[in-house]
Amino acid sequence: MNILIPIFLVLTLTSSTWPLALGLQSQEQKSWPQRLLIALIFGFVQAVMVYLGEMLGQRFMHLMAGHNHIVVFAIFGLIAFRMIMEALKIRKENRLFVFESFSKLFIVAIAASINTLIAGMAFSGLQLDITAMPFAFLLAGFVWAIIGLSMPINRVNILMTSVSQLISAFIIFVISFFYLFNLQLF
Repeated sequence: MNILIPIFLVLTLTSSTWPLALGLQSQEQKSWPQRLLIALIFGFVQAVMVYLGEMLGQRFMHLMAGHNHIVVFAIFGLIAFRMIMEALKIRKENRLFVFESFSKLFIVAIAASINTLIAGMAFSGLQLDITAMPFAFLLAGFVWAIIGLSMPINRVNILMTSVSQLISAFIIFVISFFYLFNLQLF
């Protein structure tokens, strides 16, 4: 499989940390050590979730042998649908959160990485080499969170995160569509 597919999947799946990190700006301004710690938490949770998803996928995808392309299409279609719904919530400013403690931050980081867990299960069906995937998800989740934590919260930035989610959903759906029909993407 082409190297661009995993890159697109990593970037699109981890983009869900951007609006959450942006929502943190609604509180007092965070110091750079706090921002780095928060971004590291988002990246770490993304990495753990993709690893757990891949382990679950290896355990159960063999049960669907012969139908992997349909299962992968369904999983990525579900993720794309969820991302569209999230984009609409972001645009209405319903998905911007305030965190009083790091324990709540972990819970929200886990919730933001559910798509990553689900996608991780499909990775064995895509037959991707996932050796570096957890590190890639850690890095990408960290970068998206730093971007969100570095931006002021305003209408334009909220709209940008919403559009980012829509673009990510479209990319994931295109990848799943091409995989469903066994077409070469690149």
